[in-house]
Order: sequence, then C-alpha cells, then structure tokens
Amino acid sequence: MKVKTPKPIEWFITHKFFIFFIWGCAAAAASLLLYWAKPHFMEGVDLKAIDAKFKFKIKTAIKPTDEVIIVAIDEKSINELGRWPWTRTTIARLIEKLSPAKVAALDIVFSEPEEKSRDEALASSIKKAGNVVLGFFFREDATQEPSPETLDDLKRSKINLIKSLGHVTSIPVPEIAGLEANIHQIAEKSYSSAAFNIFPDSDGIVRSSQLLFLYQGEIYPSLVVGALKKYFGAEPILEIANYGVHSLIVGDRDIPVDETGSLLINYYGKGGTFKRYSASDVLSGRVGINEIKDKVVFVGATETGIYDMRATPVDAIFPGVEIHATVAADILQNRYLIKDNRVVAFDTAVIILLPIFLMAAIGSVNRTFISL
Repeated sequence: MKVKTPKPIEWFITHKFFIFFIWGCAAAAASLLLYWAKPHFMEGVDLKAIDAKFKFKIKTAIKPTDEVIIVAIDEKSINELGRWPWTRTTIARLIEKLSPAKVAALDIVFSEPEEKSRDEALASSIKKAGNVVLGFFFREDATQEPSPETLDDLKRSKINLIKSLGHVTSIPVPEIAGLEANIHQIAEKSYSSAAFNIFPDSDGIVRSSQLLFLYQGEIYPSLVVGALKKYFGAEPILEIANYGVHSLIVGDRDIPVDETGSLLINYYGKGGTFKRYSASDVLSGRVGINEIKDKVVFVGATETGIYDMRATPVDAIFPGVEIHATVAADILQNRYLIKDNRVVAFDTAVIILLPIFLMAAIGSVNRTFISL
C-alpha cells in the first residue's frame, strides 16, 4: 500500500528548487553586503586570509632580482663611522660611491640645515651623481605651511601624466595634510623627491605599499615609483576613473594597484633576503663598482637601534628600506599578489553565483532522498 505524502512535504518537494534558489539569492546578498561593507569584525578575517596567501607564496618564492640592492646603515657601519645621523660630508662621499648606479633612492630626509659647507658638499655630490631620488615623508597633521621654495622643489616630482576615464569628480588617493621635506639647497640638486611613508594595517602589520599620495591638490609618487621613474627614464602614467585609480604605468610596467593606489606586497622572505652591502664597505671601497653599476639602490637603516623596523606577515622585525626594495623588485619582476579592480570584479561574481549554484544544486537532488 502506497503511503500518501503529507501536503506540506509534497509542496516542499514540488517547489524545493525554487525555495533553495531563493535561499541561495539571500545568502549571496548577505555575503555581498559583508564583502562591500567590510564590517570591523570581518577585517581580521580578511587580513588573516591575506597572511595565509603571503605564507603560501613564500614557500615557492623566487629570489629577488639582482637589479635591486640595499646599501645599509647597519651595525657594522655604526661601529666604523659613528652613531647615526652621520655628517653630510660622509653622506656626500657615499653618494659619490653610488654614482655608477642607475638610481640611488634615499630612505632618508634632510629636513634641517647643517653647517653650510657640509650642506654644500652634499648638494654638490647629489648634483654630480645625477641619479639621486631623495626621500621625504608626509605627516597626518599640518604642523606648518611649507615655504614656496619647498613647494617648488616638491612639484618637480609630482605625477604629471594623469588621464581621466569619464567624468571624475574627485581624486581617490589618500589625502595628506602635512609634509617633512628636504631643505631647498639639497632638494634642488636631486633628480627628484618621493615619499617613503609606510602604512600598516589596523593590526600593525605591513601588507601593502601606498604608491600614490594627494597633497595640496597634486598627486605625488612613493619612493619606489620615484626610483623606477629614474630607472626606466619615463614619467609615470596615472589613469583615474569615477571609482578610483584605474591603472598606474611606469615604463613598461602596468602596476595592479587598487582603487586608492595601493599595492599588495609580495614578500620574498624574511628580512635580509635582498643583496645588502654595509655603507661602510661601500665607502671604504670594499664593495666593487660592478656591484653597484646600473642597479636600483635603496639606502636606509637596518640597524635595530635606529629602529626603522616594521612588522610584516613574514617577519616581525623587517627593515623599512627592505620593504621599498621588495616592492621595487615585485614591479620589475611582474610578481604580484593582485587585489585590483579586476580581482574585486571576480570576487563579486563568485560571491553572487556560488551560493545560488550550491543551493540550486541541493534543491535538485533526488526526490526520493528528500522524501525520506
């Protein structure tokens, strides 16, 4: 004798595909809302997911390009040359030794004048080398208005080639209020200047590099972009759409930045992965000219006592100058952890389609199985 299926269950079996489809749409809508709203409780989950991607990549990481090296203000240099900061005549001699490089990018700022002869010596060596990109940094607060000379020096380095795709009502990169720049006497002799700011995430970990900054209505490059501009001998090209930054091109590299001009850093390993020379070895001639020639050289502190150290997903104590070197190598080797607008579009499609597909598939299972 056939057992009659109760009407509510029969109705459910008859309409189960439609019901599960509706559930799938609801799940997709909820997931999409969380993805776009980015509530605070989800931020930690997202950051840990990025960390997992970093650590997976590290296991199969290639070596960084030999084109990028670090000249380090390290413990050895401090012991041989004295405590930091060194005199500007010492820095001038270091710049002279780095003149064979394609570019020497300084993770250092000379914001206060010293003895006139020392400033003149440094300015002269920078002009003679012709390859120096000076570092400066932006401040969150405007403590004082920069002088007209300082602004003129700064504007030599701004992004000039900006293309608007459609109707753009605002510039989407982070706007900075304050500035700590190099003194005019030194800045005017450099190839250019660029910002060496490094911004950690909310948990203090550095996962990305901000490549563009907005200051007083102009867009300025990071130290990496400034260095690569000199390396390629080409002005950066910035394309902006109504949703944010569309693309950033330096030389023949199309850098996959996100809508704010930030790039995820694809680390090669712990601190010390890059070829590194002690500044004292460079000054003494213990480092040969062939080790420097045609390289992208980042000059900065690795000595813990100076403490330009950052926490990263791969190392809790990572030199800031090596972060710049890492980003430059990523770009030169086209080696990216991509999270640009193309990835956002892909994520959105997956978030919408996957729950609907899964629920529809569940709703299509065998009728007898559901009846049980």
